Amino acid sequence: MNKINPANQLSSAVHSYYQNPVSGNSYRYAGAAGSLYRDWVSVVGGLSSTVVPWAFVAMKPGLGSKTYTYVTDGTTKRKDDGTTVTTWGLAEPGSQATLTLGTAKSRAIDTFDATTGWTISGMSQMALSVDAGTKVEGTASIRMTNASAIEAKNGGSIRKTNDVDLSTFSDATLAGELEYIRLWFAASNISLVKSLDLIFGIDGYDQIFKAFIDVPLLNPPGDSTFFEIKVRKSDFSRPRDITKTWANVNRLRINIRFTSDVPVGSLFYFDDFALRGGYDIEGQYRYRYILVEKSGAEVISKSNPCSLATSPKEISTSRIPVSIATLPSAGTKWVYRSFTTDFSKFYFDGEVASGTTSLTSSKKDSDLGEVLSTDNDLPPSMTDMTGPHFDRIFGIDSTLPDKIPFSKAKEPDSWPVLNYLLIGTPGDPAKRVVMFEGVLFIFTVGGIYIVQGTDESSFVAIRTRAERGTSAPRSIAVGERGIFYLTPDGIRFFDGLHSEIISGEIEPVFYGQSTLGIDAFDMTKMAQFRGIYFDHKYFLAYTKSGSAQNDRVLIFDETLKRWYRWDFNSARSLFVEKINNYLALGADDGYVYYAENGLQNVNGTDTNSTATLLTALRENYGHPGLKLAKDIYPDMDALASTGVSITPVVDGAAKTAVNFATATDRTIRRIRLPGYKGRVFEWRLSSKSYFRFWGLTADLLDFQRPGYRKA
Repeated sequence: MNKINPANQLSSAVHSYYQNPVSGNSYRYAGAAGSLYRDWVSVVGGLSSTVVPWAFVAMKPGLGSKTYTYVTDGTTKRKDDGTTVTTWGLAEPGSQATLTLGTAKSRAIDTFDATTGWTISGMSQMALSVDAGTKVEGTASIRMTNASAIEAKNGGSIRKTNDVDLSTFSDATLAGELEYIRLWFAASNISLVKSLDLIFGIDGYDQIFKAFIDVPLLNPPGDSTFFEIKVRKSDFSRPRDITKTWANVNRLRINIRFTSDVPVGSLFYFDDFALRGGYDIEGQYRYRYILVEKSGAEVISKSNPCSLATSPKEISTSRIPVSIATLPSAGTKWVYRSFTTDFSKFYFDGEVASGTTSLTSSKKDSDLGEVLSTDNDLPPSMTDMTGPHFDRIFGIDSTLPDKIPFSKAKEPDSWPVLNYLLIGTPGDPAKRVVMFEGVLFIFTVGGIYIVQGTDESSFVAIRTRAERGTSAPRSIAVGERGIFYLTPDGIRFFDGLHSEIISGEIEPVFYGQSTLGIDAFDMTKMAQFRGIYFDHKYFLAYTKSGSAQNDRVLIFDETLKRWYRWDFNSARSLFVEKINNYLALGADDGYVYYAENGLQNVNGTDTNSTATLLTALRENYGHPGLKLAKDIYPDMDALASTGVSITPVVDGAAKTAVNFATATDRTIRRIRLPGYKGRVFEWRLSSKSYFRFWGLTADLLDFQRPGYRKA
């Protein structure tokens, strides 16, 4: 057999082999010990070599153009895009975001850092001063106090002439009717304050914008504590002259009314009078974020969201952006926000690129995107998997093998914990999942299940009429008409409904007896047997009695209904390279060999392998008794310069070899034999170079009745 990797011997036995079936973007993957190789170069280690072979699936996530190869060793899960190996599935972030109010657009009405321009009206006992020690913003606040006399409860106002265009913010952007007028206010005894009026006059106070604030209704935080008074522009009364707008304001007035006469020494503070807002976000919000894996613009996988922030859990804003910070630096992040009226759902707010740790949130609710999904759970630990089936990967949970988990459609990194099928019982767990003709089948030891349905709402597993399943899950091979697999009583064929034994001719080999040139199976090592279907034939690499590893390959030709044998010192893995149409065999020596090329045996200079064709007639097959072999008719070509050697084996005894000479094209030749008498005839073909074999017939003289019989 020819080596596929003659210059790239792997570190140990090739227990797993796979080819990504993507034309123009195909990669060969091999598992040797705990290392995964891509095109014979180790790309990742740390996988298990005890749970073999590894399971592989190739598919495209989402609507992307790139195919990923997904691999699991039963516990560890990886994926590869042909360049980089990454973890399969994204864990939810371990850290929370922090929430703070960002910077609003604004226009200063008065900073109250000085008393310049402000006068008192109607409160003769009150005086204004600057208090640099009590403030919210800037350098100071304005303090109003009655230092020597009680002030009557009737109250009054503070006023200022000041041209201020409140139709726009300071950056000249439009300040519409939804924006807020904001004032910070405090009092040494807040219970004295009954109400405030915010008044903006135009050419005096005949044409005004006015808002009334009932202070107790604001639930002020307490004495000597600043609290925010904010009034939406649309809540102000309008000037009688509709031609007067917020752009025309040139007078400021704040009216104050008291609940009772004001004692001497009472203090009232004003600070940071401004137009604020400029953003569409308004309400009380919660935030969460997820991690996102991308390839260019394509989304490959998404994590579950982080837990809610705790400092604070939610944040209120009045048209001021919210800063979501302390996000992880590495990787892409997607931030989601609740609606102000509903904390139960979150909606896409924005993307944070890798290397960036914050996002400014300013969209209105109606502009938010998709709903946050919370079922992007990690793939479970799987002993086997297959797909895509309806754009999903199906597997066998190594910890709960009576459950068949499956991924989201087109999202192979996301495995909702509720996405599973109940199958078998804990005492009869699932062993293998395979697809045949677009239908998913699940093998247990006791039987075979068929999966019906097209999505999560309709998937159901139903047991078929198959009499037996298998305890040799890697013997299963999907053929053109059905599925081949090994059971303790022989090789079975499953057509989708029923299974039947097809190995009656060689039955003794499954019970410790060699027969017809086929060595007895060591059935205690069924777990390491490997099956594959290729070119109308079922191949089963098995361990003969007395051996430690697979050293024989049994072949059933579905067309000829005959059994073959290859002698090969090790066959750890079998795989069909569909792109090249080759059967590949992974061996103990760290090499992968081409075993067939779509026609028949492919031999090479690396080893002198032998194929045995059985044309035996047994007592229960055909006519009993002795036969005389006179001529054989091999159907083959022989590309080797020396041709192909054919050794007759009669009742277990090898005879003199004959030669099929070099033939560059398919040829049927008659080769005369001396005349061999026996009951069981074998034909062992060998060559040290390529040959292709289509079949062999023999002229056998039946001694029990006259004439010849071809077999």
